[in-house]
Amino acid sequence: MVAIKDVLDQIYTKSPNADISYVFVRNANTASSQIVVYLATGKEVVDNGPRYLFNGVTGELEASSGEDWSASAQFYDSMTALHSGRLAEPLLRWLYFFCGVAGCAMIATGCIMWARRLRERLKAEQKPSFGLKLVETLNLATLMGLPIATAAFFIANRLLPLGLAERADKEILVFFLAWLAMLIVAVIGREKRHWRYSAWLNAAACLLVPVVNALTTDGNWSTYLLTQQWALFGIDSAFICAGLLFLLQSKKIPSHKTATNKAKLNKNKLLKEQQG
Repeated sequence: MVAIKDVLDQIYTKSPNADISYVFVRNANTASSQIVVYLATGKEVVDNGPRYLFNGVTGELEASSGEDWSASAQFYDSMTALHSGRLAEPLLRWLYFFCGVAGCAMIATGCIMWARRLRERLKAEQKPSFGLKLVETLNLATLMGLPIATAAFFIANRLLPLGLAERADKEILVFFLAWLAMLIVAVIGREKRHWRYSAWLNAAACLLVPVVNALTTDGNWSTYLLTQQWALFGIDSAFICAGLLFLLQSKKIPSHKTATNKAKLNKNKLLKEQQG
């Protein structure tokens, strides 16, 4: 392998004020090794800064990109940057995040309320239509399946062997298998108890992510805070908050017994009012 200093010297010779974002090494210590240097975008509204590909053995510059883009390519990259918010400062990026969560919550509550209103309009002897059953199934599978699949993805990232072939693809496979499992649960049943069970599963999965991370790496939630590793601290904190929210959700969803007793009380109250 060529000394990394020789590679960086070429970058600074070409661009003295270059702000290097990160350096990526492919096939280290082999004849086919490559070194990719990514420059930061700075204040420009672009998603990707210039990139340089060097031969890992000789240090020769083999290719570069992001310097002389066409107008259409630059426009496309700028739209991607605006969408992802990568150009923004941390405060604005958090605003991106919370606005995205608010939009997801709006869609989720709309889907649930729409299906609930349709079911409330059914008469006592009327059976729910296939369309209503389909919507209720997709609501449970999507709204409760996506979070547990995301948690499963991060758990797989920590538990799968490092030398496993096509490891990244296996992580994605775990993601979709977990989502498929929730779809099967939704097909079996869509009652409130299934939502409550799904909330428990999501809470357990989300709270398990920082635990597995702490057991399989040298860091944990507290050390990330002390060493100011904000990206890792933010991931663990997000999963802890999500797990607590799912626990709260499980408490808010009434059990079948509670719902039945409440319905009886309302019925008795209605009868008394009619008799009075």
